[in-house]
Amino acid sequence: MRLPASGAGGHQPGHDIWVTVESISLCFVLCLVLVTLIFRGTRLCRDISAKGDAGRAAFVLTVAGLTAWRVTMNVRTVLNVDSIGRKVFYGNLLPAYAQLADAGLRPAVGALSLLPLFSSARKSLLQVVALAGCMFVFFLSAGALEFNAFAPKDEELTHYSTALNGGSLVPACWLNRAFLTVLTRFKLERLGWRLTGSGACAGWILWVFLRTHRNLARAPKNLHTGLTGRLLSEYAEAYSTVGGFLLTPMGTLLFWALLGVVTAVNASVLLYEAVMKKKLLQEKGISIKEEAEDIEKLKTKNAEDLTDAEKTKIDMEAAREAARKKDAELRQQASWSVNMLFFGAAVTIADVIYMATLEQFATEIGQRMPPAVFLTVDNMLVLTSLLVIGGLLGETNALEELEVLKEMQHMGRSHGQRIAFPGKVNPKSKHCIVSFPGKYAPEWDAAVRMVEVRAGTCSLACVFLTDRENGLGLHKDNPEQPGQCWCKALYPPGQFSPANYMMIVEDPTALSAEDLRFKETDAKAMGQIFLKREAGQDDVQWAEEKGKAEAAAQKKCKENGGCAPWGCQWFHEWKQNVDKAALLGQTLHVFYFNGRVGRGKLSWEELSNETAVKEARRYGGLGASQTAEVAYLERCSYSYEEHDTIEFYKFMASPTEALNQKPGINGDVLP
Repeated sequence: MRLPASGAGGHQPGHDIWVTVESISLCFVLCLVLVTLIFRGTRLCRDISAKGDAGRAAFVLTVAGLTAWRVTMNVRTVLNVDSIGRKVFYGNLLPAYAQLADAGLRPAVGALSLLPLFSSARKSLLQVVALAGCMFVFFLSAGALEFNAFAPKDEELTHYSTALNGGSLVPACWLNRAFLTVLTRFKLERLGWRLTGSGACAGWILWVFLRTHRNLARAPKNLHTGLTGRLLSEYAEAYSTVGGFLLTPMGTLLFWALLGVVTAVNASVLLYEAVMKKKLLQEKGISIKEEAEDIEKLKTKNAEDLTDAEKTKIDMEAAREAARKKDAELRQQASWSVNMLFFGAAVTIADVIYMATLEQFATEIGQRMPPAVFLTVDNMLVLTSLLVIGGLLGETNALEELEVLKEMQHMGRSHGQRIAFPGKVNPKSKHCIVSFPGKYAPEWDAAVRMVEVRAGTCSLACVFLTDRENGLGLHKDNPEQPGQCWCKALYPPGQFSPANYMMIVEDPTALSAEDLRFKETDAKAMGQIFLKREAGQDDVQWAEEKGKAEAAAQKKCKENGGCAPWGCQWFHEWKQNVDKAALLGQTLHVFYFNGRVGRGKLSWEELSNETAVKEARRYGGLGASQTAEVAYLERCSYSYEEHDTIEFYKFMASPTEALNQKPGINGDVLP
């Protein structure tokens, strides 16, 4: 069956070459999409336990098979179009005259293959939507189709021949953006703009609804053929008032203004997030650079002139520098993710400008350009937008873009303030960090950030309390010693004197405003007397103020029974986390000071021995709270692995790999 001659509104001479170019171009584009789908789909299915093999196989085989089928169909059509005696073109919404299996069954099977992805431990709903969107575009306008036995009657062909005009493909182009709109909504939600994203998505749906009324009002009635056409005509007559208003100058202005607002909202959020995260990266880079410059100044001093604190600072910086080299994931992908946000904002604006131009001048453009150009350009734009906004571009073994963005958001929230952390036990993890030296602040911050943000990461039993609301300065009863809190078991008798209930700052200028603020808030939470030497205060005045503070501290110490001013609530919460991790069968891990693995351990009974505690602290590799934590592990006969803090980033990237590279079991395994 052939179309009528071009004079009757049928096939236009010269379009065959464009169909050939379009088919070949789309074959190339879809092959690129195929590679992305296979690699990213496999990545998302990788961590599925029960359905892993089935889900991965279904996804890869389905996409590969459908691509092979589509490419074969395109090539066959291009090579045999004349011998077959049929012409090729696209319909308004789906490839024209597609059989039911082509237009419905195969897309349904492809969609079902995505279902196992939702049970993945590392699933990203944003990426699943992006993958589904790519497949949607794939089936909506993936290549050339032939006429088949289900073609309309000859008298109706004149109406369908308008599909050879590129302008008639505008509805299909807008339909291609349905998944893109949903994807952008999910993207904004993951960035913390849930209501904004939902509002923009609703605005787009409203705009499409109004566009339908507008087009029905201006469409010639003789083009509404068949049952669907008659229904559209009746609907257009029933709501002609709305469509008529949208064709007026004021209606047209409001119509395009709505689309502009929706686009501006989506693009501005992406742009704002990109600018703020780029600024955060720059601030972090400046902070690291200034810290490195301070260390270099210390290194220029003679070793014998360095204080113990300065030597410790140099050692810690050496460990951090080595550790930073191992934290390549976040540092490498952070800049990439920021650039993708900028790119996402750009393609959002560019895509709408392109579609608005196409909508407004479709007839004029369609007279000069065939549908092949429209479909090729349109598919490239929408697929690029899906891949960029969906975070599907980049290294396949890198962090997911959403995880990077969430970590950057966490960095932004914690910048300039301390965030309380009650510990987190991940039931799906096989590893748990149960003790970590708090003096390695950057590593601790990274541990909290990764555990709270990254899916499938290890558990972290350690707790960090910042004020009385979350437990700082509070005490918890020891069930083994009724009437006593945990302080008696954790610390030697008489260890805490009135001096421990004072927070004195002799030289405020030596501290940053942030550190000074932290000291003051800590003192308030722990019930300590905070005293800061004011500018211009002479020695006599300062001594008098200190005397008053000492008297007040002595009173507070007595009222608190000589217990730790920071309380023992932290130990109770930590103990609960450790017991839960052990019950789940997770491997426990303890981190030590750089170069001091295994040093400074005490038994539970030795914690109350002041001499033993001082000796352990002198050459040990554990902090004050860590000494009690490790003693509890040994008391409960919990086996654990020991690590140098320098191994931290490597461990967080892959606990199992870091463990396998150790020369042997490096912890105490008790019977």
